[in-house]
Amino acid sequence: MDGAHSAGLQLQPLPPTSGATSTSLSSSEGSFSYKENLIGALLAIFGHLVVSIALNLQKYCHIRLAGSKDPRAYFKTKTWWLGLLLLLLGELGVFASYAFAPLSLIV
Repeated sequence: MDGAHSAGLQLQPLPPTSGATSTSLSSSEGSFSYKENLIGALLAIFGHLVVSIALNLQKYCHIRLAGSKDPRAYFKTKTWWLGLLLLLLGELGVFASYAFAPLSLIV
């Protein structure tokens, strides 16, 4: 317990930075414009919407096959493959949205 209060574990203050570099960020240095934020947010919304539709399609395929006497496997149906394709497209849209808007906005 006494080792936790040693000098090596104390917090050190950060060195002061110049006020000019921390307060003036140009658009090319990291801030996002309104248009980029809007594009990123819309891509994320539509991507998540497509993912939820895809998962519902795949669930529909599983339930339909479980209720029937059809001996086919689920991955041999067109509905399941359409769901998988939509899932991949939706996730690609969400992934692309990270390039346009900050993570805090997307999440």
